[in-house]
Amino acid sequence: MVVGVGWPCHDEPVRRLGARAIVVGLVVGACSGGSGADPAAPAGPEPTRPPVVTGVPGIAASNSFCAAWSRFAGSFQVVAVASAFLTEQPDRAWELEVAAADTVAAAHTALAGEWPGELADERSAVLDDTLGAYAARADAAVGHLRAAGATDTQLAALAEAWLQALATRNPEQPDVALVLDDQLAALVRTAANQMAAGAAPLVADPALVSDAATPLTDAYLAATCPDEGLLAGGEVSG
Repeated sequence: MVVGVGWPCHDEPVRRLGARAIVVGLVVGACSGGSGADPAAPAGPEPTRPPVVTGVPGIAASNSFCAAWSRFAGSFQVVAVASAFLTEQPDRAWELEVAAADTVAAAHTALAGEWPGELADERSAVLDDTLGAYAARADAAVGHLRAAGATDTQLAALAEAWLQALATRNPEQPDVALVLDDQLAALVRTAANQMAAGAAPLVADPALVSDAATPLTDAYLAATCPDEGLLAGGEVSG
């Protein structure tokens, strides 16, 4: 499992990041030229680009395990992309990580509670070795929010706003539309500043690196959940 970020093919390098092995790979090839066609060939009409599919798949799935998986892995994708690409706005990447934190922590707890019996042999490898470090960062961020004065009601409002941001996320943009009132936005900024002062940026955190293999879980996610393995770094056909 590589909780991955597939960056669409355009003028920017494609980067792939994973919670199991944080990899920033530059994929040029066909992306650097758009279609990968022979530059000496006669120019033709530009191919029609399919519309961008927005939103993280599965966050409202009826299968509670799949919903928790999409909320956890989808949040990681958004925060990882921000950490890697918003290099001129590092504060924003920290704010997004803090904004995601309550959702991530709840999703990790839900995954543990709903863990399928047929995947028992990989439970620790996934929940602890693969996802545990990011869940710990989320717990720390929630702690910073509470230290800044966030109430349970405000944390619930933040989680609702984050889920809306996931639901409308444009995968071709490194940021998301996060709508917060002034008081909640100020709490997020304060907590983000505290977290940034004591933690490594997500893409530079060595605790997120693990080489544990989870083939049964990868196959289960691909066959059972709405993202069909995409959020785990798999390939989706069709």
